[in-house]
Amino acid sequence: MKPLTFLLLLFFLAGCYRPGGGGTVHNPPDGIVSNHPTDLAVAFSVWGAGSGRLDRRYTDVVCQYQINDSELHRLPGTVENASESAMRMKFVIPPLDLKEGDKVIYDSSSF
Repeated sequence: MKPLTFLLLLFFLAGCYRPGGGGTVHNPPDGIVSNHPTDLAVAFSVWGAGSGRLDRRYTDVVCQYQINDSELHRLPGTVENASESAMRMKFVIPPLDLKEGDKVIYDSSSF
């Protein structure tokens, strides 16, 4: 293989290899008050692989919650702001008629 061809091949492969990563940040509320809505927010960040605004790349983001061991409910989120490297979303758990000892569990990994 000619040296120039080899260098061009390396350049091409290096340009295609774009590892990526990212993370999420969520601060849970202090508590959930019976018969009042509860706001949840999550922030995503990405770098490397992919391109375009995150709200156009991730369009089916949901939060799942349940009371005690009841059925799982899915909440769509609202995008508060988005760019190519970050997105902040809001989810609102509707007012719940909670009794003493009830536990509301939501799955932040499904954001």
